[in-house]
Amino acid sequence: DSCLLCDYLKKELQEDQRILFTNPSFVALVPFWAVWPFETIILPRRHVSSITTLTATETADLAKSFMETDSNSIYLKSE
Repeated sequence: DSCLLCDYLKKELQEDQRILFTNPSFVALVPFWAVWPFETIILPRRHVSSITTLTATETADLAKSFMETDSNSIYLKSE
């Protein structure tokens, strides 16, 4: 049992080329299909069907992901 975004995240973590930021709950990356400057996606490390099911820790980590991605969106991790 898997979903498209969970499978995509697993692949991106293995390749480790477009990762912008990670924390214990989320990964921010530039998707391979990006067409706009600064286009990013933030994906949860665990399957989450709704934002309302996030734990308090995950909610805090999501907020940190927004802030970190915004401040570093022009740099890729490998640079």
